[in-house]
Order: sequence, then C-alpha cells, then structure tokens
Amino acid sequence: MVDSQALLALGMLLVLLLASVGAPWYAQHVSQTDPFRSNVNGEVVVDGQRVAVIQASTEGLGLGQTPIGPTWRAAYLLGADNQGRD
Repeated sequence: MVDSQALLALGMLLVLLLASVGAPWYAQHVSQTDPFRSNVNGEVVVDGQRVAVIQASTEGLGLGQTPIGPTWRAAYLLGADNQGRD
C-alpha cells in the first residue's frame, strides 16, 4: 500500500536537501558571488541596464536604502539583503 502524501512529502524533502547541498556550487559557478561578502556599492545588469544592488529609498522622507528585489537571473535570483549579499 503506497501513501501518496508520504511520497509527496519525501519528494519535497529531497528537493530541499538537493537545493541545500547544491547552494555552494550555485553561488560559486552560476551566480559567481560570495554569499558571505557584502556588496553595498555593487551593481548588476538587469534588462541591459546597470542597477545598484542597494538603492536610495524613494518612499516617505527618502531616508534609508532599499535592496534590489528578485532579478530572476543567476545573480540576485531572489534579490539582495540589506548588506547587498546575494
């Protein structure tokens, strides 16, 4: 007797495990970034234009900075954090 929900959960667990194990390889060979190094003054090319990884805030009083959102490309696939890390 096969439990389809258990197999689905096992499949999802394996996908997460493979993503975790493959993350260092992805960072080094695909996105070519160091996930432990800040990149506050960095730039990335999005749709042919150079975009700052950390941009000045345009909301409210214009104070603070906003990290780039998802680019859906190899570098900054899911965006950056406040330190400019991928």
